[in-house]
Amino acid sequence: MFDFNALRLTWGMPFLVERSDAASHASADRPGSRVYWVNVQLLPGWYMIELRMSGHAAQSRARLRMLGRASSATLAMELSARQVSKRLVHLPARGKIEIEIDCGDQAVDRIEAFRLVRVTTRFAHSRIMTKLGAAHPRYKPCGDDYDLTDRGHGRADMAQAWRDYCCLFDESESLVGYPDWVRHFDTPSPNTYSVMRDNLRYFDGGPLFAIGMEVSGATSPHWETAIRSIAAQIYPHWQLLIVDRRSGSDRTALIPRDLLADTRIRVISGSSSAEAHSALDRALAESGRWVMFVGPHDELPRHGLYVVADAISRHPDVDLIYADEDSISIDGVRHSPRFKSNWSEDLMLSSNLFTGLGVYRPEVFASSGGRDHRHGVASCYDMTLRCLAYTGPDRILHIPRVLYHVRTQSEATREPGAQHDARDASRMAVVRHLSRMGVRATVSSTEHGRHIRYPLPEMAPLVTLVIPTRNGFALLSRCVDSIIEKTRYRAFEIIVGHL
Repeated sequence: MFDFNALRLTWGMPFLVERSDAASHASADRPGSRVYWVNVQLLPGWYMIELRMSGHAAQSRARLRMLGRASSATLAMELSARQVSKRLVHLPARGKIEIEIDCGDQAVDRIEAFRLVRVTTRFAHSRIMTKLGAAHPRYKPCGDDYDLTDRGHGRADMAQAWRDYCCLFDESESLVGYPDWVRHFDTPSPNTYSVMRDNLRYFDGGPLFAIGMEVSGATSPHWETAIRSIAAQIYPHWQLLIVDRRSGSDRTALIPRDLLADTRIRVISGSSSAEAHSALDRALAESGRWVMFVGPHDELPRHGLYVVADAISRHPDVDLIYADEDSISIDGVRHSPRFKSNWSEDLMLSSNLFTGLGVYRPEVFASSGGRDHRHGVASCYDMTLRCLAYTGPDRILHIPRVLYHVRTQSEATREPGAQHDARDASRMAVVRHLSRMGVRATVSSTEHGRHIRYPLPEMAPLVTLVIPTRNGFALLSRCVDSIIEKTRYRAFEIIVGHL
């Protein structure tokens, strides 16, 4: 018998029925799981489903089952007790929709709001592309610093777009693997490189870079890779200063034979760590060029210095520059990106933003006194914090591009205790910075940075919490009770605004 309710355009709470029978797909042993179904034999097509749940869990997961006569499909959806959650669903044939809500170990009170709306195919496709453009990395527009290859991948294929849309609601760790991201968003095309080379004529009198590198220990094939990554730069106005601390070695053998004639590469003597730091920093300061450091195992992308030079030309008042970075394995595979935020001194104290690529105006570098060898692996971090006294936050620039590749060390080559020493050295760099600033605080190391605790003033300042509401007493009561029960800071007041 035909269900005439299927001809409706919308369905609300009266059509939502909780299932408790054995035919339900829910797991009976999960206290936080309930199953509902929409009591309509729906026609095939596109629908927008809207849900808001209530319960002790602020968020929960829902599984939406599209149950047809010959097939079924399960879609995911995240629900909230604070707002209505929405997503598109598609029924390929006549059938019903079953909704299973899972809050884990916490009980679900009920679905507080439900609405199902029939939508046109055109509307559905438009919403899919809008959602993908806002949230899926493969569909996001690229930046304007340089063109990238294959940016429109998958946009015309609605079947693929629907699969990508569904992935936005899954709990998978990553929508796009980093190698795919690199290929689509961080691989300039040959034409782009050609345009960069053509643009070099606009850089007459542009910035000059002095790049410092220290080499010590056993011979590594990655030294040559690091040096060649600099020699291959599209932007030509650079000088590489290498301190070779290997004892009794032929220093010229450090430079690849075909690069020996490149006068931009110089090798400086330095038998000890202190001498190496002093000799290199002195040469960098005397060069009068923008200063940066590259690890002897790391790499710069070919366009790295070009992008930095372009940023300096666009922001002539900038003093300090940093960029995003990633890691590169021994066999050259890029992984583990670190995408950084724009400048924040508080964040800088917790996590060094100048790891990887850091570029310093020569006057600021000289004023800071350069690196202090006594601070070991944290000498650059310590120096950067000292540079802050000679510039301002509006003169520190973040370039949102991956412009540095850090070579991954194997466990066999990593020195025992090196990670602990680096953490402690970085913590002490922050302690010294706060002392210079006259700031009282305690600094402790964490797994990924530092935790800074500032003491409260003797008279705790009043904090005013404004809660707008309208006819939501249950939610308001829960909110206020939570604040009163869980807040240890007592100098606060609550103002409820009835809208």
